[in-house]
Amino acid sequence: VYKRQGKVVGNTDGTGGVTGHINGKNVRIINCWNNASIVSSNNVGGIVGSGNVTEGTVIEKCYNLGTIINNKSGGAGGIVGRTNLQNITIRNCYNLGKITSSGGSSGGIQSGANKQTMPIVENCFNAGEVGGSVSLRAAICGESNAPIKTCYYDSQTSLVGGGTATGLSTEKMKTWALSYALNNQSMDGPWKYNAGGYPDFGTLDTPKDWSVIGQGIEDGLIKEGALTSGNGSESSKYNIGSAEQLAAFAQKVNAGNPGNTSLG
Repeated sequence: VYKRQGKVVGNTDGTGGVTGHINGKNVRIINCWNNASIVSSNNVGGIVGSGNVTEGTVIEKCYNLGTIINNKSGGAGGIVGRTNLQNITIRNCYNLGKITSSGGSSGGIQSGANKQTMPIVENCFNAGEVGGSVSLRAAICGESNAPIKTCYYDSQTSLVGGGTATGLSTEKMKTWALSYALNNQSMDGPWKYNAGGYPDFGTLDTPKDWSVIGQGIEDGLIKEGALTSGNGSESSKYNIGSAEQLAAFAQKVNAGNPGNTSLG
């Protein structure tokens, strides 16, 4: 399901590119996207505007490209607006659109949630600008106690921090290693490398060479192969025990750090 273009305007609780408000339990919203501009005076989201679901809601493999504006109260989110949901999981979603709220919270993925709920946001990223109240905006979740797991944001374009999510430069956000990280350190998963762009949905191909692995380890996006023994000095040499560690070492050498590249 998608909203390809145009403009959606609402003035009640819940305005979204795919659905305005969700109710019930075990709701599944999967493989949806929005490219329309959405404006509302109360709780607005690129995919879902608001919701009140008792349990088991999953929003997965959805993305937003449109501008999302809340011009009065409530919240604005790239994927979901403000919710009163129990057990909602937002997984494998991303936002590239501009998000702003003049009277409430704003977030690249979700604007906020009732304090009694604990939505889980995992394996998501945001690269859209997030505007609004300084105290109620964030690159991932604007106002909630949501556990944020394996989420990333473009620190150059979001223009706001992301709580426990990891901020990266635009260059690092567009690497093969980020897609690998979003796939939970696996070749298998919904994320693919999009050369020259941000990660997208599809099949992750093998990297072109070992330098991609080495750079990913250096950037902290690939966990296996980190040089954890020694610091590369004469008195504390690196110990290499895997191909991944050798790639990480080669990356250090090629980066021009000869004084910090001694092997044991």
